[in-house]
Amino acid sequence: MIRRRSSGRTGGPHSQGRLMTILYVSALSSVALLTCGGQWLVQRQLVRGESDSRVINIAGRQRMLSQKLAKASLQIESSGAGHSAGRDELRQTLDLWSRSHRGLQSGDAEEGLPGHNSQAVQRLFAAIEPDYRAMRSSALTLLDPATSPPMAARAAASIQEHEDQFLAGMDDIVSQYVREAEGKVARLRLLERAILALTLLVLLAEGLLIFRPAVRQIDRTLARLNRTGRRLRAAKLRAEEADAAKSRFLANVSHELRTPMTAVLGMTEVARGETDPDRRDNSLATVSQAGELLLGLLNDLIDFARIDSGKLELVIRPFSPHEVLGRVCEMMRPACEAKNLSLAPMAGVDKELRVLGDARRLEQVLLNLLANAIKWTSEGVIYARCETLRSSGSLVTLRYTIQDTGVGISEEHHGRVFEPFTQVAGDKTTAISGVGLGLAICKRIANAMGADLSLTSSPGVGTTVTLTTDFCLAGPASPQADHPPATETTPRRVLVVEDTEVIQAVFHEFLSGAGHAVAVADSGEQAAELTAEQSFEIAFVDLQLPGMDGVATANALRQGAVGGRAPRLVCVTADARASLEDSQLEAVFDSVLIKPFSRAQIEQEIAATAGLGGFPPAADSGEPGADGEADLQQELTEVYLKVAVQQERDLSAAVAEQRLPDAHVLAHRIAGQVACFGEPELVAGLRSLEDACKAGQYDRAAADAKQWLPELKRFRSKLSSELVDLPS
Repeated sequence: MIRRRSSGRTGGPHSQGRLMTILYVSALSSVALLTCGGQWLVQRQLVRGESDSRVINIAGRQRMLSQKLAKASLQIESSGAGHSAGRDELRQTLDLWSRSHRGLQSGDAEEGLPGHNSQAVQRLFAAIEPDYRAMRSSALTLLDPATSPPMAARAAASIQEHEDQFLAGMDDIVSQYVREAEGKVARLRLLERAILALTLLVLLAEGLLIFRPAVRQIDRTLARLNRTGRRLRAAKLRAEEADAAKSRFLANVSHELRTPMTAVLGMTEVARGETDPDRRDNSLATVSQAGELLLGLLNDLIDFARIDSGKLELVIRPFSPHEVLGRVCEMMRPACEAKNLSLAPMAGVDKELRVLGDARRLEQVLLNLLANAIKWTSEGVIYARCETLRSSGSLVTLRYTIQDTGVGISEEHHGRVFEPFTQVAGDKTTAISGVGLGLAICKRIANAMGADLSLTSSPGVGTTVTLTTDFCLAGPASPQADHPPATETTPRRVLVVEDTEVIQAVFHEFLSGAGHAVAVADSGEQAAELTAEQSFEIAFVDLQLPGMDGVATANALRQGAVGGRAPRLVCVTADARASLEDSQLEAVFDSVLIKPFSRAQIEQEIAATAGLGGFPPAADSGEPGADGEADLQQELTEVYLKVAVQQERDLSAAVAEQRLPDAHVLAHRIAGQVACFGEPELVAGLRSLEDACKAGQYDRAAADAKQWLPELKRFRSKLSSELVDLPS
């Protein structure tokens, strides 16, 4: 409250600071002025005091000179006119006496007499003026050599007659001088006391009006600094905890990446040297499984980033809670059987119950919870329950429970299990994989659904996780809803906008093998021309295209579609961050497909066009045969080798000539091609070269090109030798 009143009065902390400065300077200036003024007055009074002392001394001397003048006149009278020594003494005394008398009244600089007398002194001098003149006139008569003895006697008698009155008058004058000097001293003392009192008053006001508010302001500032310091320390602690979590995450994720990556590289090497088709297929199956593990980890990371950035969108559709539990348990049953665990689903809901919600997100939560339970359970049973807690009107409250008999979690760690990149069960020697994202994703999805996700656990007993949420009741399922048309098998007319020949081959193999009509465009301009000539139901558009980029191409496809019927637009990119950026992609594209992608992901995108109506397919190419994958691999290799040499030359020349934008496009294209063959280390090197070119860092780009272009040539040579060994 004090701060607000002060701020309102002075206009803020800066104005208050300026006011305090002005007051402080004013107070110090007042003290300085009082001190200097007092010193000047004291010095002035001291000078006047010296002048007064001089005046009093000379006035006192006048009394002595008058007596000496009378004595000299008597000597001249008694000695006669020829007494020259007496006459000289009289002359000197008369001169000094007369000069001092005039100086006391009119001033004499040589004698140090100011001549500024008070009216009282002037009246006293006026009273003795006749005596002074009579004595001076008589003395001059005595000094005249022509003066006769009788005249000298009369002159001496006159001096003696007036000398007593003159002496009495000078006594009064000296006394008046002394009284006036004492009055000046008294006034000086009074002035000193007044200056001292005023100085003390200024200091007191300074203490009350300046120093005390300044001390309060300093106290408030210190308190604010202490609060800021506490907040900074808390922020530092949070940053350190986040850094520790990041370190744990990097350690976990590097381990999780290395394990399946080792399997990919190892089994790929085995498959290349294998002549037996069955063994080669087994090796390739292992490679596929390891790749799926890698893709699952990357999808978890992307999903968590998407959820954490507030981009989670729920798709509300009717679904059966009973069927969701059944599907989840069936998907996780093989994992339980692999560990000799029993999975016991218990549905306490009506099979006919249908609610409105996001079934896919609900399944994702339950799958994560079941996977976590299986991960931390070595023996026993895992229970999966779904039950109705209450039903009121159009609302129903359901509770899903996942219970295991695993290692359990101590109570102090219950609050941490839902934090990202955190694993608290087990100890450091427990060989459990994972990066600690599963429960964090579950918690965020539950929050988005308005659900409550809770956990109870005891070490050595097991863990129970409960998901409780409200759903709106949906109407009964229609036959069409129960048996939707198989849109994923409906032939579609598909446009692929991709400048990389290898990726074009992948799309063509996946799509044409499923019976879809595929048109391929190398650039955005060519895609716009195709769209103006014929209709497409779905278009896969690479985000980074030469010339017109992916966003501009998508806009052109929407605007130039035949009959105004725009196709479903899918953004294809190798940059997972692109799926998290909000504005442009979400405004232009209907979906984002991250490289590397699978046949199933393409089929999901095709299935999303359901309800648009199919086109008559092109010539039926049939289902891929047993050797379809091998044929695709051979086709990809042939396509890549056809363009690899020229691409390498172009990339080398672009870097050497510092044409970094061209080098960026080439590095991006080659990295996408090489990714189809695995080779993660080479892909990472090309991505680094791509980033350096994009950032305009020539030195880094030149170093990356020097390191990875020879590796690219060796990779091309290896593909050439393998192509020769492939069975025809």
